[in-house]
Formats: sequence, structure tokens, C-alpha cells
Amino acid sequence: MSPQRIIAMGRAAAVGLGVALAVTAGWGMPSWWALPVLIAPYAVTEAASVRLSLGRQGATYALNDAVLAVALVLAPGAWIPVGAVIGYALVKYRQAPWPKFSFNLAAEHLFAVSAAVVVTQLSGGGVAGAALGLLTFAAVNNLMVAIPLAATSGTRYDRVLVAFGPLAVLHNAGNASVGLLAAWLLVHAPVGLVGLLVPIGLLW
Repeated sequence: MSPQRIIAMGRAAAVGLGVALAVTAGWGMPSWWALPVLIAPYAVTEAASVRLSLGRQGATYALNDAVLAVALVLAPGAWIPVGAVIGYALVKYRQAPWPKFSFNLAAEHLFAVSAAVVVTQLSGGGVAGAALGLLTFAAVNNLMVAIPLAATSGTRYDRVLVAFGPLAVLHNAGNASVGLLAAWLLVHAPVGLVGLLVPIGLLW
């Protein structure tokens, strides 16, 4: 099977599963201003993403899951993957080739985020539920992103996971921790958000 066909099948599966999960989650109960407020920082984190290479291929790391953590704690619902898709598209639609752009849009920002929302809801919400949702996001995202990396680099799928897995785990854990803390501070002590500027800078 050609790499292009493998990627196309992965993209189609991500779109189908992502839409199904988003419908299952329902829109949620965000404030009227929540969607644009989510889109803006999501786009900023994508614009400031860092790319690491494996041969001729690469994986991109951003702080978007920290933004996702705040949204999951405050109001989990399908509005979150909608905002994620829009935020990513605003930054990347002219920067990445169509196959890469469309796959990442479907796999990471629709499927993985929708899965995180559903798990957060099923887990009862709050910080604990959002933590499980973020764990789901990280797992789905890493498993999906490894598909095109393996297909186009000629590297076995499991070796791609091993190559990027440890760094991805550290990256996701760091982002999730900061995002969950930011959500808690936003609710209980907003002034404390200023103290997160340094760790966010270090993560980036």
C-alpha cells in the first residue's frame, strides 16, 4: 500500500471518528465568548510550535494541549474541537502542504480533541476528568501522528513511536500540568496566572 493511501485512510478514519465523538459530546455549555477566546491562544501556540526531525520527516510540538486543558476544565463540549480546528487552520493552512495540513487537522485537532472531550465528560469533568481527557488526547494524537511519519519515512510504525514517544510524553505531561494549574487558578485565584509565565516560557 502506498504512503499516500495509508495517510488518506488514516485521515478519513480520523474525520469519521472525530465527528462521531463530537456529536456524542454535544456542544456543551460554554459562555458566548468562549469560542473566540479559545481560538486565539490556540492559534498563537500553533504559530510558536517547534519542529523535530526523524530523517526527512518531522514531528511538531506546541503548547496547544495547555490551552486545551483550560477549556476541558471549564466547559467540556464539542465547541472545543471546533475551536481547535479553526485555530489550527488559521495559522497552518498556507504554511503546510495539503496532505500534512489535512491529516493534522483531522487527527490531532478533530479526532484527538473530541476524544479528550468525551473522556472528560464521562469522567465527571473538573480537574480530574480533564486530566484523563488530556491523557486520552496525548495517546490518540501520538498514535495518529506516527502513521504518516512511518509511511513516508520508511521507518517501522513502532520505531517511530519509540523515537518520538519519550519526548512526546514529557511534552504532553508538562503542558497538561501547566494547563490544569492555569484552569484551577482561573477559577480560584486569577492573579496567580501571572506566576505561570515563566514555566510556560520554559516549556516553549
